[in-house]
Amino acid sequence: MARVVLVAGVALCALGVLGIVLHLVRRGRWRTLRSSAELYQRARLTLTSAVDTTVVGQTPVDRSAEVDRAVEIGQQALDAWKSAGTPPTSAALRVRVAGLALAYADDLRDAGRAEAALAHLAAAQQVLAERVDADPVRHRPMLADVLTATAAAEADLGHADEALRLDGRIVPLLRDLAQDRPTAYARQLGLALAAEARHFHEIGRSAEALAAAAEATALLRTADRAALASAGAGHAAILLAAGRDEEALAAVNEAVKHGAQGFDGHSFEHCVTLTVLGRCLLTLGRTPLAEAPLRDALALSRAAATRHPHRGRSWLADSLTATAEMLTVLDRPADAVAAAQEATQLAPSDSGLQARALWALSAALVADGRPADARTPAAEAVELYKRLVAARPGRHHREQAQAQELLSRL
Repeated sequence: MARVVLVAGVALCALGVLGIVLHLVRRGRWRTLRSSAELYQRARLTLTSAVDTTVVGQTPVDRSAEVDRAVEIGQQALDAWKSAGTPPTSAALRVRVAGLALAYADDLRDAGRAEAALAHLAAAQQVLAERVDADPVRHRPMLADVLTATAAAEADLGHADEALRLDGRIVPLLRDLAQDRPTAYARQLGLALAAEARHFHEIGRSAEALAAAAEATALLRTADRAALASAGAGHAAILLAAGRDEEALAAVNEAVKHGAQGFDGHSFEHCVTLTVLGRCLLTLGRTPLAEAPLRDALALSRAAATRHPHRGRSWLADSLTATAEMLTVLDRPADAVAAAQEATQLAPSDSGLQARALWALSAALVADGRPADARTPAAEAVELYKRLVAARPGRHHREQAQAQELLSRL
């Protein structure tokens, strides 16, 4: 009997020790998960400071080093998150960490680190997919946010096909949410359709791009007219590429009207809408009317390039190119050459922006009486357009024809 009691006592003691060990392990995993949340908050603060171009004495090299440090802290947060696993009753905390990871990923995209953002978004997507199964009403909206951010990051990296694959999940999800609560989700659905339209446009699927853009515009016209500014500008650009110039002008005029209301005319992003308006007017031969919007677009995009270099440099390149086209037509070729040269220095080297800037530079040089100098940028524009069209059939045909026609005259 004594032996039985002894064995039972040892077993109970072992179970007690095991319980303590399990408790300590669980507690450690909880601490690791909380540490992940704290690290994400630190990473966001570091990144915000790094991209703040108003800090006196901070050089571009300093900012780049701070961004690298923020990326390192974010990686520590992700590593801690993964090592914590799924402690019991930690669902709410894991969703909170997923929300912090989403916000941090958006910050990374703004800093030009879209590739780094994808790992954090993938982890957030995994957690939310699990929680959607358990509580769909509560967690589907956040899953839609994470998928939307992932598609945007893929698009930033030039992966339009992958972005479209994600759109195929995002749009149906938001349609379901908007059907149940149209007031709450119509705006988000409209913006998702506008993004899908851009992605279709990037790979040359014009019909699908136009359909998605038209639906986005119709939704946002009633859901959120301020959001119509960016969506309408995209719709106009797609119409312009399709040769539907008068419709493009109508779309961008509506976007400019609501953009001025939503942005008070001072938002950096408003430069994109104004540049599209200027380009529509140039295409329709109404060059004098393009001068005012392009002047405003150029001022806004210069400010954007200083405050938000990652996005602002491309906006500035586009505004400069349209300005160069306008100045050439207005018989100010020297100014046009200067604007186009600046645009070629800012635009990404293997992009449609670079090709158009080269074409604008060539046209300006011809107008300046320098056809021999114009041949090189014209030939470079044609070759770049050939590569772009080969990679994405259905894109850039109109611009390629313009560049080819110019080169044939030199």
